[in-house]
Amino acid sequence: LMDNPDALKLPADKIENGLVFVAEQGSWVKGFAANLSLNDGNMELDALFVDPEYWNQGVGRLLVEYCACKAKTAGASCLNVTGNSHAEGFYLSCDFKKIGVIETQFGIGLLMVRYL
Repeated sequence: LMDNPDALKLPADKIENGLVFVAEQGSWVKGFAANLSLNDGNMELDALFVDPEYWNQGVGRLLVEYCACKAKTAGASCLNVTGNSHAEGFYLSCDFKKIGVIETQFGIGLLMVRYL
């Protein structure tokens, strides 16, 4: 990601429409994530990022759970994500199921879904 900072660029309209969520404690931002609306009425978890200083403290899981709750409230029946192989265990532990693979700008990505 350091070589491709645009990969985590969040469009202003997503922020304005309440689709970007930030985990913070006091004035410290620990991470963020976004939900993207899909044409089929479902949502995609996008731009999940946790500051490495806060890894393994439940921040990523909290963001996933919040995004799943918001997606369900919006009427989605599932939350999709394209993750990298290093994050497969994390997403599986968050109740995502692997449904395939896809070529991304970073290599092979895992297509995963969490039914809501």
